[in-house]
Amino acid sequence: MLAISDKISELQQQFDTTTNQHMRRVYNEQIAGLQQELNGLRGDMQEQVAYRGMSGRKRKLISTFKELLYSKKPTSSQVAAVTDRTALFIRNATGQEVQTGAAVELTSNNAKHIHKRHIANPEELNPLTDSDIANISEVIEDPDTVMLGNFTHGRQRIQLKKQIDKSHTAVVEVIKKGNALNVVTYFNDSPYRRPDALRPQDVRPSRNDSTNLNNTIANNPRIVKGKRFRPEAAGSYFETRTEAHRQNVDKVTNQPQLQKKVRQLVLSS
Repeated sequence: MLAISDKISELQQQFDTTTNQHMRRVYNEQIAGLQQELNGLRGDMQEQVAYRGMSGRKRKLISTFKELLYSKKPTSSQVAAVTDRTALFIRNATGQEVQTGAAVELTSNNAKHIHKRHIANPEELNPLTDSDIANISEVIEDPDTVMLGNFTHGRQRIQLKKQIDKSHTAVVEVIKKGNALNVVTYFNDSPYRRPDALRPQDVRPSRNDSTNLNNTIANNPRIVKGKRFRPEAAGSYFETRTEAHRQNVDKVTNQPQLQKKVRQLVLSS
């Protein structure tokens, strides 16, 4: 890396001292190429530091996920296998029988969905990291809880959860396909918000819902000055009186003589 940095500095000095436009372009291209190579080496070193202490299997899972993510053709890879614990949990939670040792696969399409929705999504509060990808097999093979998920596209999802640390719970959703399980999605569960979670529905009546409002008023009498009082429904005397008052105002507004009389009455009072 030092040799590359020294070479870049040398080329930069030559670029700065020459006035030949052709040579400046040549130096610029060489500097860009060496800079790209240097960045690649730095990235490899950072990756090595990040992966230090990871088992070979976890590193393989990260590599497999990236291969699926960048695959141009539809494909799939095995990321885990059904354990006795997982099979028992699924049976108890869903009634479905899954054979121990069955493959758990991830397709390239679902890898792209996971990346788009739970890694690169700027609205995701707790995006997945490489370390999370490396833990996917652990969530599947040693879950804390298993429950039924949503029923989508004619398939029943099964949700597997595992607490990775005190504030970090990972969730894998799978569907049963033949004798195997397919990973549909994978995300970090958050106590605050999950992008594809359904928001609680607001069951309160709308302010503009006159039907609900009328029904509520009509069916809920209240006490006014010691007497039972029930507001009148639509079309009652109160509504008729209001309409009559409005008509009288319109008459005054449209007749100048009446307006003059009204002003005289106001001034004399």
